Amino acid sequence: MINYNYGVRGHNILIKDDLDKWSDKIQSMKIHTLQFALPLSFPKTSDGGNLINPGLGNTIRRNLSKKIEIGILSCYVNLIHPNLSERQKQIEKMKKYLQNARFFGTNIVAT
Repeated sequence: MINYNYGVRGHNILIKDDLDKWSDKIQSMKIHTLQFALPLSFPKTSDGGNLINPGLGNTIRRNLSKKIEIGILSCYVNLIHPNLSERQKQIEKMKKYLQNARFFGTNIVAT
């Protein structure tokens, strides 16, 4: 028998801002890998993703245990926004995600 290692979008687990319940549900579904969008799974905790930091990343990674990994950290921004000041804000947000991805246990940030 083949054991499949599959992943899902973490925000499809419809539990918001409750790390313990969210990770318990993921483990019970035998999910191994997540595409993780911080503002969609933890909108209040992360202030819509703006409060991304090493402590939050480490807490989430540790809570998921060794059985679940974050394969991709999602940062939904528009890097070519036509308004230059808005574009700069979006770029700065992406930089924060790139700087903090390792604390979530991944090297990949998608937009």
